[in-house]
Amino acid sequence: MEVRSAINILFSKFNINYRVFLYLFVVTAIVIAIAASAVMPTFNEVIKNPETTESFTAVTNTFADYLRGQTTFSQVIASGKTFYHTVIDLMNATNATAAFWVTVVVVSFFIRLAMSFCYPAISDVISNFMSSNMSYGLLSNILKNFSLCAKYAFFHTIITMVTDIAIFFAIYGVTKLFFPIIGVFAFALALVCAVVLIALRLTFSSGVIPEMVVGGEKKYFGALKTGFSYMKKYFGKIFGANCIVIFGIYSLMMLTTLITFGVAFFVLGSMLVTYIHVMQLVFYYESKSMRYYTDAYTIVNTAPISERIDLQDELLRKDD
Repeated sequence: MEVRSAINILFSKFNINYRVFLYLFVVTAIVIAIAASAVMPTFNEVIKNPETTESFTAVTNTFADYLRGQTTFSQVIASGKTFYHTVIDLMNATNATAAFWVTVVVVSFFIRLAMSFCYPAISDVISNFMSSNMSYGLLSNILKNFSLCAKYAFFHTIITMVTDIAIFFAIYGVTKLFFPIIGVFAFALALVCAVVLIALRLTFSSGVIPEMVVGGEKKYFGALKTGFSYMKKYFGKIFGANCIVIFGIYSLMMLTTLITFGVAFFVLGSMLVTYIHVMQLVFYYESKSMRYYTDAYTIVNTAPISERIDLQDELLRKDD
């Protein structure tokens, strides 16, 4: 029921996906543009080096020969490996490797920080719809909840960066351990592990934003503690729903990102972000026995039947 309600809300408020898409796209473009302008002087030395040009030309010529049937695919792979090792050697010689990894970490941090900044606003917009069928703009909500967004983004970014690094090394360890045993199936096992670990991370933190936005808890760790206390009741449902949506959306991303020139990555990414926050709010409303809208005409009453009867009797007494 909760998953179905979350899907109904997602499509009832589908316009918010466009706003989230635009926000994520602009933020990512700005951060990458700033980072690229800072590191391009270092990489230009590698790009303009004669060895790089010669090696890249060899790759293109070998590939052209392969298309004409004059060489084998293994030779194309060999020329690609030669080009790769040439670039890596030049990067090591010019300290570009260190600059590359520093840039990756910094860009990842600031993109995650900027993305996290809008999460409380997304949940507040959705919560206003669920509670009163009212619509608010995302940007105005970000400005309205600026302090809350900043507080959440800071702690969320640090915690998720650390956990995601741990997840990366766990996946790498699984792949390295099982590849000699089961070969390419190790990648499938690593994918399953990635989905499970990411779903666990999302599940354990699923009560934070609802507590901060709806529950009124302004401290991040206070919201984490309070949210976890009720999340335990729905742990299996939340975890299962997270696994399904992560696997489904990531699979679609891999299938469609290349053929849409990256547009599908942002479109599906915005839908994933929105759906996860909708689902978190649905489970929160369910745990508190709160009524909520799933569309403009449908209200879900989560209170037990006995409580609804008691409430009706109380209202009738007030009318008398």
